[in-house]
Amino acid sequence: MDPFDDETDNVSSTPPPSEPSTNSTSSVHEPSRFPDYQTWTTERFKRFPNFTACHDPSRERTWWWQFGFRMKDHGSESHKIVWVCERCFLRNKTKAARYTFIASTAGSIVRHLRKEHKVVQPVGSHEEVALGTGAAKRNVLDMLRADPKNPRDQSLLSNLHTLFDPAMNQLLLLDWLTYHNLPFNLVNSERFKRLLLYNNPCLQEGQIPSDRTLVNLLEKEYNRALDPVKVLQKARSMIHFTFDGWTSRQNTSFLGVNAHFIDRNWKQWRILLALPALRKRHTGAALADEVADTICAFSLRNRIGYFTLDNATNNDTAMEALAYEFDFDQYERRIRCAPYFLNLAVEAMMYGGKKDNFAELLSDLWR
Repeated sequence: MDPFDDETDNVSSTPPPSEPSTNSTSSVHEPSRFPDYQTWTTERFKRFPNFTACHDPSRERTWWWQFGFRMKDHGSESHKIVWVCERCFLRNKTKAARYTFIASTAGSIVRHLRKEHKVVQPVGSHEEVALGTGAAKRNVLDMLRADPKNPRDQSLLSNLHTLFDPAMNQLLLLDWLTYHNLPFNLVNSERFKRLLLYNNPCLQEGQIPSDRTLVNLLEKEYNRALDPVKVLQKARSMIHFTFDGWTSRQNTSFLGVNAHFIDRNWKQWRILLALPALRKRHTGAALADEVADTICAFSLRNRIGYFTLDNATNNDTAMEALAYEFDFDQYERRIRCAPYFLNLAVEAMMYGGKKDNFAELLSDLWR
């Protein structure tokens, strides 16, 4: 039961997006900036038939990507990823072939930058080949019936690709798996990958995270979500607790442990500290173990206030165990849940001692 009103502030459990993961080895010197893809106007696309923007920071980890655009050439059968020199492009040089290179040919890109622009590899960095893949089972050109030789279609395709965020795609995938309690190795299924690639041709096969990547991402998001809980350390009041059990439709039991307090700005807070699954019987000792672990995990043993609980017998036993663990008076620190108490009183007045056969009493009255 929650003794506080609806005006209590709740800490959001939605974490901010994490950094995108990549399957490639990170280089020592990653690009500090990327070219401005907004410079690819319809007029400029006319000089590059079959080209569309394919910007993906998670795959542009080599130093020379800060000097060139990542584009996809739909004119080739394999839809190759190419590098277009930004400086030459902005100067509107006519012979595009002289400053357009397949992204996997790092040597040609480095030679062009050194020879034409006196740009050399930064000290301390090492080369990394950026690989592009057109692994989608359905091509985006076929999906949209677009013409890569039409500058307007080129601009449309480029905008479509840049609007897709691989990092958000990973977060949504993680949210789906955790919300429905699905196994993480589901993402390793070839059929699942084919489904994703078919539904989103902008997605590349290398952007589909593995189960290990999602586990690491889950740990990052969990640690990120813990940041708001640090407000506990700045509380003006003692930390008060409510806890109660809940059973899912799959018959899995959980124990919700909430903290309630007032911060230094006199703002009232309510935070869910833990929601552990109860593997054991719902005895008072088992409940007390989970609550005690939560209190110790957040270093709150010296700031324990009051506990508001319903009148269940196992809560009495739990309070006895917690009082022994943290050395406080269980009767002084226990607050009965008022709505639950009133509900019991109303039921007693309505049904008396014959609640179980109340339906029979009603039927007798209407005979």
